[in-house]
Amino acid sequence: MALLPVLDILNQLITVNNYLMASQAVTLPSQIKNDPVHQDTVQDFLRWQEDIWQEYYEGLVNAQILAQAYEINKLYGLNAVTQGEVQSILFEEGEATPRAIVVGDDVASLISRGQPLLDSLKTIADGIRDADKAKIAQIEAIVKQLNDQFDQDEQKISQDAIDNAKQIVATVIEVGVDVATEEDPIAPLLKGVTQVGFTVIDQIVLSQEAKQILGQLETEWAALDAATADLAQMNLVINQLDAVVQDESTAFKALASIASDWQSVADVANEDPANWAATGNTAMQEWSERMARVSYAAATQTVGAKELEDA
Repeated sequence: MALLPVLDILNQLITVNNYLMASQAVTLPSQIKNDPVHQDTVQDFLRWQEDIWQEYYEGLVNAQILAQAYEINKLYGLNAVTQGEVQSILFEEGEATPRAIVVGDDVASLISRGQPLLDSLKTIADGIRDADKAKIAQIEAIVKQLNDQFDQDEQKISQDAIDNAKQIVATVIEVGVDVATEEDPIAPLLKGVTQVGFTVIDQIVLSQEAKQILGQLETEWAALDAATADLAQMNLVINQLDAVVQDESTAFKALASIASDWQSVADVANEDPANWAATGNTAMQEWSERMARVSYAAATQTVGAKELEDA
């Protein structure tokens, strides 16, 4: 029997995590948040951000996928495994769909609820007047450069960590643009930057290219007038949400892949007793031992160009 999926589950979780963290981290301009006309949309947006992250991280990752794998592995450690006990962990009594897939469907449903919010935010953005569209295009070009550079950094960071780690840990790094106001930094990325490694990291070492681009972005952002900065920030929010809520988005595809992988694990638990005794039990033990090495950290490190100057 082929090995049951572990790394693919983790990689897909990282993909969803990146996009949902980016959606959860973005902030609307103060001018929008403080305008009574937009209060319903703002409150709906804030609730959606909170609900979607809670359902994904606390519900799907911690309460389902990792918790079930750890529980199965613990049974093997106690030499107390039966096929029925494994089934009771993976399935609700009397239900044919694994618990984790049900919760994954709930996450997908919550993501879909972001589409009307996205439409409302686009309408608000369309109402911002006197913004310099040329400067906004320049800002968005720099953001694209930054995203491309972080893709390269992430691949190197993750590979180095995998090569040297005994345990797998995913940590999301949120990279923000410091603004010359009392507002929180603006997260300019379409997705987070993730390190896979031995422990939750205290700092991330970024390439010199990424530091230079981030510094350029902060310089350009600081020079924007109020209306242009508001529209630029709204466009970043819209771009991030658009990358998540579209029907064919990477986040939806990753959730579908997780469901497929998880179903393959559940199918082994549901094999007839003869096959379970011959191969299924051993495959499940091996899978749960590998899954028990995975830690999935929600801790984030916010990095801006100012913090990177002396790095």
